[in-house]
Amino acid sequence: GEQVYRVVPGQTVRLELSYENNGKSTQNTSVGYYLSTNDIISTADTLLGTSSYTLGRGTVYTNTRTLTIPSSVTPGQDYWIGAVVDRNNSLGEVTESNNATYIPIRIN
Repeated sequence: GEQVYRVVPGQTVRLELSYENNGKSTQNTSVGYYLSTNDIISTADTLLGTSSYTLGRGTVYTNTRTLTIPSSVTPGQDYWIGAVVDRNNSLGEVTESNNATYIPIRIN
């Protein structure tokens, strides 16, 4: 039931995601953008790029990041492009398990 976006190897795509800090204070964090062969996005996946953000408490930030799909991907396969907030685990958090999200893609 998820929307799957079709891309080609080497294509540049724009990934738009929203970020929210539910902590006690403003935080500076690094976000890693990854390509995965499954829907579990982690820092072990293929790194496509990084960004740094200052996230105020209780405010939703929406940003667009331009990324390039590697030319080495396999046509006809499904992949997941996603992000991990606090990719270096530098922030102390009550819940560490809600820092990743993804969008499914299919390689044409």
